[in-house]
Amino acid sequence: LDLHQDEYQTFYDAVDDWIGGIVDPRVTMLPGMEKTKAGKALAYLVSKIERKLDSLEDNGSDGSTMSGMYFARDEEDPSKRLTRDEIISNSLLLILAGSETAASTLTVASLALGLHQDVFEKLRDEQTAMLERHPNGEMTRSMLERECPWLDVVIKETMRIK
Repeated sequence: LDLHQDEYQTFYDAVDDWIGGIVDPRVTMLPGMEKTKAGKALAYLVSKIERKLDSLEDNGSDGSTMSGMYFARDEEDPSKRLTRDEIISNSLLLILAGSETAASTLTVASLALGLHQDVFEKLRDEQTAMLERHPNGEMTRSMLERECPWLDVVIKETMRIK
């Protein structure tokens, strides 16, 4: 969505408020949802998605998932494509799915590290050493794979447990 760093917290809060409203039937079933915290959060999220769609329309493809949806065409009938509303709905679904998946994965990782203090200390030491070796903070995936075996172990174990 091309959020600026100063927008991150507002975005995260909006996702939380929106998800909280989804699971409360009083919010989703009663009239006036748009005036609730969840309704306002949904309006904010939709506005960010629409801003990204406008940017794609003006600037062309950028390789993002949303760009893939925006520029996708039906193989059998290239004149068919997703509508703006369908892209917005799919984007909201991806936000919802990603939020819950990430939250539960981080919860499992935190629990596992809390239960295994020795592993937590090895991971912390490994990350501290990595930052000392690369003080500018620039790290690639291959560097992480090569220089951070404990990070790899923790991620694989978290995914196995989850």
